[in-house]
Amino acid sequence: MQTSEDAESEAFKSVLVRLSGRRVGRGRSPSAGVLLSGLFVLLQMFDFLTQINFDLSKIAQLKTTFDKLMPALRKDV
Repeated sequence: MQTSEDAESEAFKSVLVRLSGRRVGRGRSPSAGVLLSGLFVLLQMFDFLTQINFDLSKIAQLKTTFDKLMPALRKDV
């Protein structure tokens, strides 16, 4: 996937880069490490959503708790 340049692969790579939290220079391809880091975050998210059976009320409750306990970190999550 790292070397694929079709539209679907590029879109997926941009999601992985964003999830990785790392920066990639403009016009540069993301490294394997950046893509793997983002993939790890994505897999953790899938695992979490599976554990709570993707119940939106539970997600809303977690967000409310987060907002209450960490108001300084809130950035319109």
